[in-house]
Formats: sequence, C-alpha cells, structure tokens
Amino acid sequence: MPESKKSGIDWKMVALNVLGIVGCYLLFQLINALLIAKEAVGEGRAPVLICLSAFLSVLLSSMVFLRREQHGRLPLCLGCAFLFLAVILLVALAFGEGLTVGSQIFALGLSAALGGLLAALLGGRKKGRRSTKRR
Repeated sequence: MPESKKSGIDWKMVALNVLGIVGCYLLFQLINALLIAKEAVGEGRAPVLICLSAFLSVLLSSMVFLRREQHGRLPLCLGCAFLFLAVILLVALAFGEGLTVGSQIFALGLSAALGGLLAALLGGRKKGRRSTKRR
C-alpha cells in the first residue's frame, strides 16, 4: 500500500531550521568579534551587532526553510525564531554566571521575531512557469 504524504508539519525540518539559525548566528558572532577586535566597530556597538546577527540569521535560515515547507509560513517562522531564542537562553543559563532579563534579551527576541516575520512575508515557494501555447 503506497504511503500517502501527510499534510502536517515536518518536525525534522523545523529542527534543522533551528540548527541552521544557531549556526548562522554563531558565524555572525564570529564576524562581530573580528570586527570589534580589529577596531573596525567600537565596543559600544556590540549590542546592535548582536541584534543584527539574530535578525539576519533567522531571516536567512527561514527563507531557505520556506523553500521546502509550504503551509503555515507565519507560525512556522515565528515558532523557529522562538525556539532559537529558547536555545540562546538555555545556553546563557547553562554557561553564564548570571542572567538578567532586561532590555538586551528583549531586543534579541524582538529582532529574531522581526526576522521570522520578514521571512514569512517574503519567503515561500515560487510558482513554476506556466507554458502558454497559442493555437
């Protein structure tokens, strides 16, 4: 009996998207550290760079993710952004000496949510070309 394709969420793809977001975020953090170490950007701009990294990583990874997933774009992107923020908070709790929930964490969450929102609005499947034969 052939297996019918289910119309639910592919959780493996969601997990891969969150891992992709974390990987992009770490890559952007490496670039940020290099920019600050080379004094191309001042240390006072580090929070802005962190928020920009979160925004771009969620946006880029979710745009790639949406090429494969076709239903529920907005909840999926915002859910992946929320899961990314949960991973970042868990790592901060595990390895940080103390975590104060303040404006910096709020800004990180807001920038991740905006990246997910923009990816949901811009992303999605491209429709194939229709052949137009004239007779």
